[in-house]
Amino acid sequence: MLSPFSKSKKGKKSAQVEMHLNKGFLLVKGKLFKQASIEFKLALDENAPVVCRALREKVEAYESQGDWEAVLSLGLVLLKAEESDCELANRIGNAARRLHNYKQANSLYRQALRAKKNFHKAFFNLAASMGRVEKFDGEVKAVLEQFQDYRHYVLPGYLNGQTAVDDMRQRWKNA
Repeated sequence: MLSPFSKSKKGKKSAQVEMHLNKGFLLVKGKLFKQASIEFKLALDENAPVVCRALREKVEAYESQGDWEAVLSLGLVLLKAEESDCELANRIGNAARRLHNYKQANSLYRQALRAKKNFHKAFFNLAASMGRVEKFDGEVKAVLEQFQDYRHYVLPGYLNGQTAVDDMRQRWKNA
């Protein structure tokens, strides 16, 4: 008996979600990221799964176009809804780093590591970000792997001696 009313309510809700999404995407095109994030948050409140799927598709599209500001803006909204997604946090961190926003990139990589402790991509990206190196994901690991099996490091002489500390104490006493 009440099914016609519930269907119309769902239709209104989906129309509102679609309106907020479309308005948000138009604002992103106009580089009005803060206003767009407000629209996306309103849409998330209405229907989070549908909005997350739409935002993910747009993030991937902007990522392939190289529009890092849009990736960062949309990704941050998406990350608020899916906080435990370590891959997403890592990708958004890469976008922030490409924009030379190292502080935000570091916090995003740390968030990815909090979500998954042994997430190597985020670990290497965090190290590269701290060093302000313009290498991302697999590139960082590839550069570091060439030194991984290197065994001929030149170590200071006192590291190999077991009595180095005792010898120094004796010299200080004698001096």
